[in-house]
Amino acid sequence: MGSGPDDDAIEIIAPNPITSPGKETTSPSLSRGKDNHVIEEEDHYVCPSPIPPGPVPAQCVETTPTNQGAGGKEGDGPLYNIVLADDWPFNGISDPHVEAETGRGGALGQVTSVAVAPDGSVFVLHRGPRVWDSRTFTVNNLFVDAAKGPISTPVLLKFSGDGVLRGVWGGGLFYLPHSVTVERSGAIWITDVAMHQVLRFDDLSAHKPSLSLGHMLIPGSKPGYLCKPADVAVASSGTFYVADGYCNSRVLAYGPDGMVRAVLGDFPIEGETLLVPHSLTLSPSEDQLYVADRENQRIVVMDVTGAGNVRVFPVGGLDRVFAVGLSGLSPGGWPMLAVVEDKRGERGYGLTITENDGVDSVWGAEEVFHKVHDLAVDPVNKAVYVTELTPARIWKFSIVSEGNASTVPATHLPTTETTTGNDRSSNYCHHITHHRTTKHPTNGDTYRECCFRASFN
Repeated sequence: MGSGPDDDAIEIIAPNPITSPGKETTSPSLSRGKDNHVIEEEDHYVCPSPIPPGPVPAQCVETTPTNQGAGGKEGDGPLYNIVLADDWPFNGISDPHVEAETGRGGALGQVTSVAVAPDGSVFVLHRGPRVWDSRTFTVNNLFVDAAKGPISTPVLLKFSGDGVLRGVWGGGLFYLPHSVTVERSGAIWITDVAMHQVLRFDDLSAHKPSLSLGHMLIPGSKPGYLCKPADVAVASSGTFYVADGYCNSRVLAYGPDGMVRAVLGDFPIEGETLLVPHSLTLSPSEDQLYVADRENQRIVVMDVTGAGNVRVFPVGGLDRVFAVGLSGLSPGGWPMLAVVEDKRGERGYGLTITENDGVDSVWGAEEVFHKVHDLAVDPVNKAVYVTELTPARIWKFSIVSEGNASTVPATHLPTTETTTGNDRSSNYCHHITHHRTTKHPTNGDTYRECCFRASFN
């Protein structure tokens, strides 16, 4: 079940063209850098450092949240509010009741993902002693520390909705886990970017996967291969979707048998192809797939019924979109929730996005978000969980009643505030430097490698 069908059996689902007024839908133009690697010009703007005197390039203008709601006027207030919950004692930094269970003290590793089971249980995925940084992979996306074997300590923690630890699992199975998904049956899905695999386990008693996709520790884009897969979304029918993720920048649709049925997003959407699809979620009706198109700084909503309709939601002048979820407050699941970071890569934000008005509010924690990475929604209990890589934390928020603007200030983006080049650090702008085509040294597979600052998370 680790291999897919032949190329001619895979359907490429293209959308109906989506255009903004006066804007044509076109493919990105291609050029080549001095190393003969393909550069996608529409994706690779790099802010000069320091920025020279004169007008500041639009791509380097910092955005500052202001107090506006969905009504678009100062002081309108948000339609929905996300507030810090008071029943979540565990923040993932140092907690005595985790120490004995995990075997490595109370401090967790990079907290990379969170998922909520149908019964309200909260599953938190972390990386133990391992860290994804610029030295973790070779230029060919091979995991440098493969010889050290899998992480020996448990990487998955199961909590009740009020933060009581119920169990740990996953020691000796994973090399660099990235996301956890829990389907309605209770089965656990893990993506592992070092293994280049997606693994399904029937439950927490399992020591071997019931389904494995990709080839262990071997990246690629040919049928049967994955490259740093980022996330999974599972439908009740058994159909599932994989964000294949950091290298291939595509979404694969699989049948219940584990065979690829379609490639989603391998086409321009408003002139851009997907660029690191990082997080996936399905609508309650399971006919819409929500994709956090991370490096394009937007959320893409795809019709997966075959109609091919696509909608695009920019994040209003902030930067990378790490995760997307649905609040469940309406039959269609809206409003949408997302976690993003600012252009400096120094601060994270939570966004509430309405279907018709866009960004309704910006929310966060009493302590500022830093390296946000994932979110999960419990629609039954109206709770939202957010993970941070560093410091390693899990936050819990409550979705409070509509129209109460007293808890958090509503924010409507963008409003721009320009600073001079002298005020910026050298890593202020971290837009993509380029794409390049890479050939695997052993299997000859050719795939696209994303090259940009802080892609290692």
